[in-house]
Amino acid sequence: MNKNEQLTGGLGDEFHDGLDQTAKYDKTRKRIDEEGITSEVLDETPPIGLNLMLLSEMPIIQSLHNKLQGKSLTASILGLSSIDGVCDFQRFINESLQAHVVCLNVVEIAHEMLSEVDELGLPNVKTHLRDARETKFADGSQDIVIRDHLGNCCPPEIDRRIGEETARILKPGGIAIVNITTSEILPLSEGREIIPFNEQDKRLEPMREEIYDLAQLKKEVDPQAEDLRGALVEIEPDKSFVIFGEDENGHGEWFRTLDDHISSWGKDGFEVLDMQTREGDDSHEPPLKCRRQIVVLRKRE
Repeated sequence: MNKNEQLTGGLGDEFHDGLDQTAKYDKTRKRIDEEGITSEVLDETPPIGLNLMLLSEMPIIQSLHNKLQGKSLTASILGLSSIDGVCDFQRFINESLQAHVVCLNVVEIAHEMLSEVDELGLPNVKTHLRDARETKFADGSQDIVIRDHLGNCCPPEIDRRIGEETARILKPGGIAIVNITTSEILPLSEGREIIPFNEQDKRLEPMREEIYDLAQLKKEVDPQAEDLRGALVEIEPDKSFVIFGEDENGHGEWFRTLDDHISSWGKDGFEVLDMQTREGDDSHEPPLKCRRQIVVLRKRE
């Protein structure tokens, strides 16, 4: 079994189990429904629906609305953090952009997540159990692509490859929405050991390219890696970290600087149209100091 087959053949479901335990998306969504968008809710790990609510308030949306209103669009979600995200994204396109989704592709490595989407029976939605680095969509076939915190769910080299794939499948002038949490203020988090880049050893390279959780790292690379749990492990120089969570498998989350992301987007042929930044503590225990970004990119024509 190669790495891609392993990813979509069981590891993806295992990873999502850890994500559910650490991110607590359902809890945040319930609070939004009960309390609205408060400062306390904004501090929690945001589901895609919250990010899209905030995006709808950004100045760029009126410009995109004027351009896309009434048009039929083919769209993709690369990496689905919660099942509600499918309806949230459809609603955003229909209501905020007043465009029509003729096909919404959902690409995900977790079979269980895609099965739940299929059970919804939503029209014009197609699910794909695939690695987002290889969507198999035609060049220039998508009008709009969203990556909701996918960059925080992938080792950095994988995320960069997904960025290249996003550029490949988007039409010239197509729109990419990228929601990320960046690493600039992570070192200010209380109760977290920081393991600097220069103290890493044989464990380093896999954590940049192919390791998704601590259980996998211990099985495939270093049985003694339990010492990394909960620490800010710098896996690339200049504030690029992985954190393995407190759940059973040690769900991994990756954080890079905004400058690093912007550099990657530029290489992929994107320009930044608009960006919203906010800061706060997140829903981890102990909390992480987070700087969150909602970014709208356009593929250069």
